[in-house]
Amino acid sequence: MMNVINWAKAKKSDLHTYLQKRKILSNEKANYVDFKGFIERDMLLLAHSLEKGMGIPNPRIGYGRKKAALLVKNIKKYADIYGVSSFPILESIAVLDKYIALMGEQHVNIDNISEIRKTVSIDCDNYCKAGYNDYVYEDLKAPNSTNFSDLLSSRHSIRHFSREEITEDELKTVIALANRAPSACNRQPIKIYYTKEQVTAREFEQLVDGSHGFQGEIPYYLLVTVDRAYFGNDEFLQWYTNGGIYLGILTLSLHSQDIGSVILQWKYAQQCEIQVKEMFGIKKSEAIVALVGYGKYPKDGTKCIVAQRKSPEDTLKGI
Repeated sequence: MMNVINWAKAKKSDLHTYLQKRKILSNEKANYVDFKGFIERDMLLLAHSLEKGMGIPNPRIGYGRKKAALLVKNIKKYADIYGVSSFPILESIAVLDKYIALMGEQHVNIDNISEIRKTVSIDCDNYCKAGYNDYVYEDLKAPNSTNFSDLLSSRHSIRHFSREEITEDELKTVIALANRAPSACNRQPIKIYYTKEQVTAREFEQLVDGSHGFQGEIPYYLLVTVDRAYFGNDEFLQWYTNGGIYLGILTLSLHSQDIGSVILQWKYAQQCEIQVKEMFGIKKSEAIVALVGYGKYPKDGTKCIVAQRKSPEDTLKGI
């Protein structure tokens, strides 16, 4: 919670900090993004939603047509203004092409989408891969290697799990590894709350959003929280930085123990937040950073979406 400032005694630095917080909280988007960024965001979100649908064991016939129609309009608008050389549009077109192919296999008519797609001339297979891959159990498991690159490249978001029990001792092994994550001034403000029983996970799942399309597939949940009381007035929102660092290490720690996971975004100020905090006994000062669905890898294998990553050239910018 923001401290009350006595303006008569306030230092200039306090006033500056307060005003910066006000700017962020008032959602002054013009300060940090432009139209190009907004449309790239929209394309990537829509493309991910369509690709995620392909990764479900049995996609619903004709799923996602409204999202695909919106995506193709955004692709056309973006291509006309900015061209087709950036990652967001290449990724979006690659996913859309796979979606159009899937709708063809399902005998679903989406001619209105296909016709607009044809007006953007580019074959994205040469730049981005999309859709899904089938993995057998042995491919899902962590490699028998101490090479970090092997661990990182073999980890996938999983949306279909085994019902095999995960013991508290197994989970403690994972958390002991994740607790090696970098932490600001070694404050370690993280707490992990979890569903001990699969029946509890089903009850919890009814409260939260994020597992649409594969609800009922996740046997266990973790909640990652960060205590905001550990941060000073000039460290506004730093709890999300610390929580995000931990979250990345946590998913790799799970994978290293042959436990699959999927991160489910926790949206700011969800209506169910009070209920969820009461359910787990989470303090008011703790910010929920994300949910993680987890479970043992399925013995019969599963689909995993491609989820193309950017090239180093797209990410690295020197001066």
